Amino acid sequence: LSTTNVQRVNILFDNTVPVSTVTIPVIGLSLSPGQLSVVSGTAKDNAGAGGIASDLADAGEGGAGVELMIRNVTDVKYWTGSAWQDTEPGDWPDTTITWGADPRTWTYNIPGASQMTDGKQYEVRSRSKDRSRNGTDSSGSGNQENPALGVGRFFIYDSTPPVTGVVQPNASRVKTLPTISGTSSDPGSVNSGVNGVRINLVERLGISPYKAWNGSAFANTASQAVQEDTWFSPDILSSGATFWYEVFYDSWMAQDFEYRLV
Repeated sequence: LSTTNVQRVNILFDNTVPVSTVTIPVIGLSLSPGQLSVVSGTAKDNAGAGGIASDLADAGEGGAGVELMIRNVTDVKYWTGSAWQDTEPGDWPDTTITWGADPRTWTYNIPGASQMTDGKQYEVRSRSKDRSRNGTDSSGSGNQENPALGVGRFFIYDSTPPVTGVVQPNASRVKTLPTISGTSSDPGSVNSGVNGVRINLVERLGISPYKAWNGSAFANTASQAVQEDTWFSPDILSSGATFWYEVFYDSWMAQDFEYRLV
């Protein structure tokens, strides 16, 4: 029996669904534009009983190995990758996968600030697929996980910055200044709360040697730009960060000098 023209085909039977996870953002946070620019997570194609997995698909195999859905929960809108629509798209936006050992990492750039709305709640869900195909005609897409609505990571978008105010000094000319103090609050439709307060106190703004308070003394800085960007944390910050004050002494100030507090 001649075996010269025998064709051998090796196949891997794989009907095990891969899994993916969103790791950023953290569950339940209120996030500002500066805190949320990229969603990221991990994905892995689990091996079956034989111990071998098909591996995650790539963009040329019926869609990327990990896709991401961003849902505006408040208004019931879905992100297509370029716009919001009323229904969930069949094809979710593709993420970018870092290829390497399992679990793989993936990332997706969040829509810009113009596409997000202050005070709205959002959910991000990921789903992964592997390289397996139909055995008869090599068609179809791979095994794909189908995460249920509501199992993703939720966050509230907060684009309204907190505000601070100065209580003391309360006059343009003072002869004594035992403390400097003020208030802080987080306005807007989402009260994320004030996480901290930073203060800029300068002596003779824009005049060399460009002195700024560093928390313990008026220190020389290299330029007006550095002078205006030298910040310190107050001695006392109330619970909830709604009131702050810094103990001060008259001896720290120079006669007839002008000071600016921000």
